[in-house]
Amino acid sequence: MYIPLVKQNKNYSVSKLAELLNVSPRTISRDIEKLKTEKRLQRVGDENTGYWIILN
Repeated sequence: MYIPLVKQNKNYSVSKLAELLNVSPRTISRDIEKLKTEKRLQRVGDENTGYWIILN
């Protein structure tokens, strides 16, 4: 569910993703940690100025 949004805009923050998906930022963070563990998603930089890289 996050991958299509990240493809649209690689600069989305956790807060913005939570807003778009109508869930809490904690839910997004937990799910993103799983995607990182699975080597499917990576964050480059910090929350405010960073961007996402889709790995698989």
